[in-house]
Amino acid sequence: MTPTTAQSTASGSERLPFLDALRGFALLGILVANIRGMPCSTPPTAPIADTVGFYATWLLEGKFYSLFSFLFGIGFSIQMIRGEQKGTRYVSFYLRRLAVLLVIGNLHAYLAWSGDILWLYATLGFLLLAFRRTSDRTVLAWALSLLLLPIPYYCALMVGYDGWDPSRWSIRTPPRDLFAWLPRDVPSQRDNSFSLGLGEILSTNAKCMLWRYNDLLMSGRPFRVLGMFLLGLYAGRKRIFENVEAHLPLIRRIFWFGLVAGLVMNLCMAVVRQGFFPLGMTGFYRTTCYTLGVHLLSLAYVAGLVLAWRTELGHRLLSLLVPHGRMALTNYLTQTAMYLVVFYRFGFALHPSLEVTLFGIVPGYFILQVLWSHLWFRLFPQGQGPAEWVWRRLTYGWRGATR
Repeated sequence: MTPTTAQSTASGSERLPFLDALRGFALLGILVANIRGMPCSTPPTAPIADTVGFYATWLLEGKFYSLFSFLFGIGFSIQMIRGEQKGTRYVSFYLRRLAVLLVIGNLHAYLAWSGDILWLYATLGFLLLAFRRTSDRTVLAWALSLLLLPIPYYCALMVGYDGWDPSRWSIRTPPRDLFAWLPRDVPSQRDNSFSLGLGEILSTNAKCMLWRYNDLLMSGRPFRVLGMFLLGLYAGRKRIFENVEAHLPLIRRIFWFGLVAGLVMNLCMAVVRQGFFPLGMTGFYRTTCYTLGVHLLSLAYVAGLVLAWRTELGHRLLSLLVPHGRMALTNYLTQTAMYLVVFYRFGFALHPSLEVTLFGIVPGYFILQVLWSHLWFRLFPQGQGPAEWVWRRLTYGWRGATR
């Protein structure tokens, strides 16, 4: 069986192996991205730190939550299509599933890692139901509009805070700090939280969530995530990953255009060292580069992996990630467990001495997760990951979890 026919055969089964491989690849990017932004992170001082940060911004920042958002939309489309084919009440199932994910995400955010994204996926996932009866063209139009919306949204913030006064938008003008109303002790607590005890960390996480909500809202993250949801919904409706050969010209165009344009725009973003905030023209330039480049490069990664999956070598390598992606929720949560054990005082408290070398943790731990996933499904070939089983049990009840 060739890689191409393998994907075709899989399209009629309960899972598409390539999508699981894609989830496994995305988890690697999430591991790298989150390890840079853990609550315990401190600005690295090694000379190589700037170089590492530059390449991480250029090639990684934003690409993998975009990829997961895209996969979330595909998952919704698959549930919808199969539910309609089987005549099941998939809407009630979907609502219960999202409600459970919302609880898991909030527990994860407040108890362990304030950078959690699950609660945002669950919250915005409810909005996908509004698009289940709309045309493909409408879904695509909404997706593109939402993905571009952060640019005018940022302009509206500038006008709203400083009025229609172009002189205040100059790069030389001190930018507006949108976070002035938040508790000022939180950043210092975050920077030193590796030295805190468990109770202090829980308190700090709760305060950090205030910053998290404000940051996501002001940066337009909900627009970006929902836009990628809808792109995934569109791709799922078109059955692009179930019939790759029929869509090969489109996939190649997305790969080359997304790769070239995405690399250029993300390079411009990496050069602009300041983030979105404080509010100002530099933040506007970054917002523009981010909006035009991040999602394009993320889609180029997807298209490139599709093309690699069709080759013998690419199929063999990516197949190693399939079990890892099958238990994506478990592996996402256990990444946080690793961070806590390695970085915090009640664990090894290694962070102050790691600096840039903390990236050495990533390949070792990722390989460990892949091996653990293979072992798990060798022991339970028809099963699910532990977190996935809990999610299913809370959604369906005991019978649904065991069938």
